[in-house]
Amino acid sequence: MILILAQYPRHFVKKLEEAIQQKGLTVILLTPFDIVHNIKISYALSTNKCSLQMSYGASLFCTQDIKGVYTELDTFLPELWEFFSQKDAQFAAMEWQALWQSILNSLACSVVNPPAMDALGGTLLSPLELLDRARQTGFEIPTMVVVESGQLASELAQGSVHLTYTDLGSEQYRELPINKKALLCYPADEDQIRIREHTEGRAVCIILVEDKPFATFWDEKQKMIMPLHLADIPEHIIKKLLKLHALLNLRVAEYFFSVTPDHSWTFCDLRRYPSDETLSVHGDVLLASIINLITGKEIL
Repeated sequence: MILILAQYPRHFVKKLEEAIQQKGLTVILLTPFDIVHNIKISYALSTNKCSLQMSYGASLFCTQDIKGVYTELDTFLPELWEFFSQKDAQFAAMEWQALWQSILNSLACSVVNPPAMDALGGTLLSPLELLDRARQTGFEIPTMVVVESGQLASELAQGSVHLTYTDLGSEQYRELPINKKALLCYPADEDQIRIREHTEGRAVCIILVEDKPFATFWDEKQKMIMPLHLADIPEHIIKKLLKLHALLNLRVAEYFFSVTPDHSWTFCDLRRYPSDETLSVHGDVLLASIINLITGKEIL
């Protein structure tokens, strides 16, 4: 039995589910809604023993039946408890978060990615925190600053550097092209503005499955993604990336770089799961490597 825990049943998760089934393994895909409303759990944890039983539809399984977990699940939103008061829904969400934090940490099988304190799908950092970790491991990083108002941010719109901005007071963060007129509409209040520099260069993505890399790059017009030979990646970049991967306690993650014509590598971002574009390039080989990691053994 393999469990897939997904915040949303997106394309990669569905392809992973299909690939696991093709290996002849039983797999159950659960979203937060499924976990809260469609699954029954009996769980007990002590210093000497862990007991877990779950029923989902016609499936009944216990701790020993779970041979691996792949999780992109981060949080339980209060909206899942639509008939609760706001306060009770927030409390229920925290309870379920704590429950699954305990469950995932108590399993003896492989969990990909291991849960972090604030996210069940692996270490989740703010952009500033992530760039600081990348800098600590020796990567060149873009400039990123947070300012208190659109007035201050608009002053940066005068230069020729490619910048984007994000309103940190909005419900959904969206990076937008720097625009002086638009920024002047933001008052000086708690809604801070984050400014990010974008270096000119070719976009390169490297997925690490444990310590195994898969690389891709975009063509000059950023319209087509193609495989990148590992021999074309400097050895020091791979060494730094493995160090960052270990520092973040991630087992699967996709890292993004900007590479200039003079072969200068700038770390840009990471995603804790493979993108659909990268999956379209590496396909079955990438899926097989992730399944082997989840199950803890080589499966042909």
